[in-house]
Order: sequence, then structure tokens, then C-alpha cells
Amino acid sequence: MKNYKIVILLGIIFILSTLLYCYNNTSSTCNPNTYLSTINIAIQIFYNASYIVIAVFVLDVAVEQIKKTRESTNIQSLHNVLNRFNSKEMRKYRCNLAKYILNYEGDFENKISLLKSDIDSRFNKDKIKASYFKNIIESVIYEFEVLGYFKEKNIYELNDVYQLFSYEFQNYWLLAENIGYIDYLRGISNDFYDKFENLFKESISYEIYNVSDKYNDDDEKIKKMLNTKIKDLEIFILEESQLDA
Repeated sequence: MKNYKIVILLGIIFILSTLLYCYNNTSSTCNPNTYLSTINIAIQIFYNASYIVIAVFVLDVAVEQIKKTRESTNIQSLHNVLNRFNSKEMRKYRCNLAKYILNYEGDFENKISLLKSDIDSRFNKDKIKASYFKNIIESVIYEFEVLGYFKEKNIYELNDVYQLFSYEFQNYWLLAENIGYIDYLRGISNDFYDKFENLFKESISYEIYNVSDKYNDDDEKIKKMLNTKIKDLEIFILEESQLDA
């Protein structure tokens, strides 16, 4: 609330309180003999109202300051997450995961298909291979489950999470989903990575309504948008495989 607004508000309160008292003063018609008394009472009303206005103003300033402090803290926290995601250790996990995928034979679509087949069948038999793959992929995508959790608790704003992480978490969700890893985990418990999934879906809706000028809420166009992102997944994996360069 700006200072000039407070002055105007106090002036309005003073005028209205005077008029209201005069109007309700049935024993007087606000003639000169009683005018000063009326003004004194109106001033008292004005002072009391002023205290309320000032209290509201102070509270408004305090709430706004708390809000700004919280926003600043949350942004700093998100940047800490970003720094951790781009740390040397995490880049190694991301790179190893990408190289693991690219080591499969054939084109990218075939690589994804072969990895999906491994997850569906061989992982239950080859515990060592399964353990290695789980370690590298869980080290990466768990970060986004945590982000989704804090977003759900309204600690992080979707806009901030989207701006800092959307490229990474959208691609990693599409990867985990298309290789069948999410289905594999949900065969154990159906709530595995539900926060990550919700974050992905919310980010797609956010992108459609606030970012992209190519799509609207038409279901067919949403499918085309997702198909485009899936096709771009190969580029993303190739980029991730170069993180140790």
C-alpha cells in the first residue's frame, strides 16, 4: 500500500465519520452551537480508525516482506538443487546412464526397445546388471521426485521449477516411462515416482498454456507435442553422454 493511498483513506474516513455523526445526531441538526462538539467526536472516531488503518498497513508490509523472503529462500534452494544436479558426481551418473543406453545395438528406437525388453525380463534374472542400472537411473530421477514433492507442498512454484529444470526432468520422465522402468517399479508399488509424474504432467500443461504458441488444449495436439519431445529424446541422451568430455 502506497503512502498517498493511506492519506486518501484517512481523509475519507475523517469526512465520512463527521457526516455519519451529524446524520445520526438526532438531538442536533449540526448547527454552529453543537458543531465543535461534533467535530471533536468525529476526530476521536478518526483517530481510532487511523490506528486500525496503520495496523493493517504494518501487517500488510510484514506479510509482503515475509512473502519476499520466502520466495528468495525458495529460489536459492532451487539453485542449490540445480548446482547439485550439475555437480561432478551427478554428471557422472547422467553420463553413465546415457552411455548405458547408447551401448545397445541399432538405432535409438531399437536401443530403447532392447532396454525395455531387458527391464521386462532379464532384470529379474540378472541381479548384477539390474543393480547397476537401478543405481545410475535412481541417482538421477530421484532428484525430480523430490522436486515434485516440494512442488506439491507449494514450497516451490511451478514456474520456477519449469524454468530451471523442465528440459531435464521432462526428458528423464519420457525416458523412464518409455523404457518401461516406471511400469517395472509400479509392479512393486503403484505409487513409485508419482510426484515426478505429476510434476511432468503439470509442466506440460504449463508449457501449453504459458509458453508454447504452437499448441492448445486439444488432445490431438498434446499428443503431437509429446511425440515431438519423444523424438528429441535421442538428442538429449547424446548430450548427456558427453557430460564427461
